[in-house]
Amino acid sequence: MARRDGAHTSAASARVEVLRARFIDAERELTMESADIVPEGWLTSATWAALLGRTVNVNQRLNQLVRDGAAELRKFRIPVGSGRTVRPVNHYRIAEKTRTRGSGR
Repeated sequence: MARRDGAHTSAASARVEVLRARFIDAERELTMESADIVPEGWLTSATWAALLGRTVNVNQRLNQLVRDGAAELRKFRIPVGSGRTVRPVNHYRIAEKTRTRGSGR
């Protein structure tokens, strides 16, 4: 017969917490295994916006740079939200060689 005092309840709660922590760790490890390693220089539009200190039109400007050949676009699978979900997210890298003045529009 199970005891109904506080010691039994706290021991059961402790076991539940250990199992919960193990599950969360295993889930997080599985999530990270399915994520890509993003090479240096590839940043999301949100990171570019923070880096540039802007919030308006950064996405549009990055896409224009991609169309003009001054930047590259590639999707990498990264953890999003609480980190339990991995999704493909656009990353941008500024091209090493950009046009010189007078060579284009």
